[in-house]
Amino acid sequence: MVCCSCIFPRPRLQQLARSKSRETSKRRLIMRNWLRPRAESRTEQDGSILLQLEMPGIAREDIEIEVDGRVLTVSGERKLPVDQERFLLRERYYGAVRQEYSLGQQVDSEKIDANLEDGILKLRLPIKEAAKPRKIPVLN
Repeated sequence: MVCCSCIFPRPRLQQLARSKSRETSKRRLIMRNWLRPRAESRTEQDGSILLQLEMPGIAREDIEIEVDGRVLTVSGERKLPVDQERFLLRERYYGAVRQEYSLGQQVDSEKIDANLEDGILKLRLPIKEAAKPRKIPVLN
């Protein structure tokens, strides 16, 4: 009688399952990051905040910016080119992207403006006048 019930011993099967689970988790993390535009922010000289998001290949009309309360949502869609009949290789992501940002109380959400230039979406988040630092003179 030939025993062939254990080509992989049980610990090896568990290790293999864990390895596959880690690979799947990594793939999900990579996909989640693809669905989120890369961003950076900095403070401008006028005190406003400049938020820049990479939105390459997304047309201006396919970008939506919304403020709901203190949440700024930026979404868009990179559409698959219709003239492409057959891909030999496709590493670009096509589809929807979306990111939400919490706005601090000091941001004046009524005066946010946006500009798309060379695939970079620039959002200027002005700071309310009351929130800007000011000098207080000392009186007699």
